[in-house]
Order: sequence, then C-alpha cells, then structure tokens
Amino acid sequence: MNFERFRAIQAENAELCERKNRVYGDRSLKRFGAVGIVVRMMDKAERLATMVVENKVSGGPVTRRIEIDSIIDAFRDMANYATMGQMFEEGTFDEPEVGHEPNARGRNRRRVGRRSSRRAP
Repeated sequence: MNFERFRAIQAENAELCERKNRVYGDRSLKRFGAVGIVVRMMDKAERLATMVVENKVSGGPVTRRIEIDSIIDAFRDMANYATMGQMFEEGTFDEPEVGHEPNARGRNRRRVGRRSSRRAP
C-alpha cells in the first residue's frame, strides 16, 4: 500500500472537511452526535454503492450534475464522517475551551482554578 499517498489523501480530506464546516457549520452534527454521523454514513454508502454499480455497468465515469456526488467525493465524505465519529467517541469533537485540556479519555477538563471535591480532614 502506498502510505505516502494515504497520508496525502488524509490531509486533503481534512482540508475538505474544514471548507465544508465553514460553509455548512457543525450544529446538526453536534445535535445528533455519533448517531447522526452513522446515519449520514449509511446514506452516503447507499449513494456510493449506486454510483459504483452504475459506473461498472456503463463502463465509464458516472456523469452527475452535482460534482459533490462523485464517487471519489463520496469516499472522501465517508472518511471524514468516520473521523468525526471517532472524535465524538473520544470526546474530542469540540475544540477545547480556553483553560481546558483533554484528559486521558479525550474529555475536556479544566487546567486551573478547579475546585476539588475532596474535603480537608
């Protein structure tokens, strides 16, 4: 496997994800979390399967009116959804607040000024 190209594709996908996030935002992703991402991945997988089958049957590239529905773009979207799903499960989807850092499980925790729940003896 060509891992140099693999890493390049991951970098390209991250740039794509950032562009789409600037345009569409991530409010609905945050609202439904990993479950919503799984639903989007299932929908994308159905469209991808249809495009791949149509491509194999026709013997050439699928012509679609909307560029975003291309086979490669669908694979890229699925890769990004998988990464976002992993981030939701790790608790690292949101950027850490100022004064917070991720703990071992990826959850944000306060670095300074946090009160201890322990009482003095």
